[in-house]
Amino acid sequence: MTTVSGAPYPWPVTATSPEWPLPGDPDASVGARHHRVPRFYLERFANERMQIATVDRRTRARRTAAIRETAAEKDFYTAINTEGAKDGKTEHLLSHIEGNAARAIKNILNPVFPLFPRGRKTAPTCACSLPSRKYAAS
Repeated sequence: MTTVSGAPYPWPVTATSPEWPLPGDPDASVGARHHRVPRFYLERFANERMQIATVDRRTRARRTAAIRETAAEKDFYTAINTEGAKDGKTEHLLSHIEGNAARAIKNILNPVFPLFPRGRKTAPTCACSLPSRKYAAS
């Protein structure tokens, strides 16, 4: 197992890792806006134009903003790997977890019972990953 700063890292930290376990290209999100709050959470509070009310913490100014611009920052979860290249694996992993969680939570809010086995595991996994977003934002 590879380590980063002495801690175990679940996949090799290289620019081209043939062992990446998820489908898709993890580097496709490099250069994109990454949401600090999962987009599917924000959508639950949005109006019909997919806008959400926000308050600037410093100025207390209130405004309505598009979800795509709310709690998002370019390359927020992009890391630099050991070869010096930008690495999108963290955002790719969070997107995978949140995509599955969004489907599971949608089924909970609009009941399709019993929950399919994958849904029983996905919602708690997403809930457990949310505290890591807090520390990444600090």
